Amino acid sequence: MRLGEIKKQFVLVMGGAGSGKNYFIETHAPFYHFKLIDIDSVKGKLGLNAGMASIKPAMIAAFERGENVAHPTTGSHLKGQQNKIDLAHQYGYHVTLILIDTPINQAVAQVRNRHRQGGHDVALDVIVSSNKKARENFTALQSLADESKVV
Repeated sequence: MRLGEIKKQFVLVMGGAGSGKNYFIETHAPFYHFKLIDIDSVKGKLGLNAGMASIKPAMIAAFERGENVAHPTTGSHLKGQQNKIDLAHQYGYHVTLILIDTPINQAVAQVRNRHRQGGHDVALDVIVSSNKKARENFTALQSLADESKVV
């Protein structure tokens, strides 16, 4: 990289169900022009069992085009998140890891509101466990990222 050259950005936004990952990306100006690669959108198109293998081609295509990428994820599968970070680094990206650390009662309210508006619902036990797992995996992944932040 030459002096003054800015690396492309890969922002991995982690948080449990209902934490507000997509809202965070959509409302923060630096991310307005980022390519959003969202597993919920993929699941809507390919079915509920869609996973990392379903989004990997989109991620690679965005990296090959040199696009800045924002990816919201619960981060529940540690190895999958490690693979995403490794892939971004292979393409020369600066990786920022962000944890949306939302209180459980707020996450529950946000999921219920989303469901009332026609979005997908999530069971209470899944909301609790996914938020706990996001915190654990965020801590495990921090050393792999170029920078990390808790919001």
